[in-house]
Amino acid sequence: MPEEIFKFSKAYPSDHLRCPDLEGKEVTLTVKSWAYPDVKKDKGSDGKLMNGTVVLFNETPKRFVVNVTNFKTISSMYGSKPDKWIGQKITLYPDTTSFGKDKDLPCIRIRPSNAGSSRPPISPFKQ
Repeated sequence: MPEEIFKFSKAYPSDHLRCPDLEGKEVTLTVKSWAYPDVKKDKGSDGKLMNGTVVLFNETPKRFVVNVTNFKTISSMYGSKPDKWIGQKITLYPDTTSFGKDKDLPCIRIRPSNAGSSRPPISPFKQ
């Protein structure tokens, strides 16, 4: 019997998109809708309500809480009103960010999708 491949999202399920969910790859997704954080759905691991704009995608049911840095990136591409983001493609990629003294933490960053690419994006969300 073949060995099962480890999936972070299977071992540590979450309704939110997190850096390990990308499995080290960039992924292009289509914005389906947006919302303000939901008191019941958008709590961090510390139990507090997350700040940001919540984006939902066509390709995954996971919620993505857009922080200020990513909001500015999407705004530079499609404008600062999230209604304008609906139907647009964005590429998410794993990165790191500095936190405190000498500590780098994994994070998700955004860049414009490569709409002219003939190669379809690899999605870690497909089973």
